[in-house]
Amino acid sequence: MWGDSFAPANPPRFALDELIGWQIGPEIEYQAEPLGGLLALLGGLYEDKVGAIAARRGLAAYSSVLEDQFAYVPNDIVVPGILEVGDVADIAAALSPRPLLIESFVDGRNRVVEEAGLRERFAQAFQSYGEALSQLRVRSESQEPSLTRWLAQELK
Repeated sequence: MWGDSFAPANPPRFALDELIGWQIGPEIEYQAEPLGGLLALLGGLYEDKVGAIAARRGLAAYSSVLEDQFAYVPNDIVVPGILEVGDVADIAAALSPRPLLIESFVDGRNRVVEEAGLRERFAQAFQSYGEALSQLRVRSESQEPSLTRWLAQELK
């Protein structure tokens, strides 16, 4: 299963301000569209026949939406009550030992989370994969193998 977003992310050091009298520009603020990655994770969670899951530009954590007073995510990714039972990392952990690629996930302000931050947010998934850790890849940018090549390799 492959879930992706082609929406551009905001730059990491981009100052996102929402002040009275604030003027737009010179840079454009982009809203995230992380639904594809989220649906791939949820699809893998509920469908046992899925052999591998690749997700790009999904939401790194629902809790990241709560870290600031403004969020740049659409309403269609909101799962009512999800934080009462878990977060995105919990979904990823439940997919063990199936092959899983998490790539370029964004925070609540639509900024790509650096690899160290992704590894921290997905610590529970790393722990859950344990001996099958080679089946889990978490990276902050496109690398080799590309997402499509990785998925093709895993489904052979």
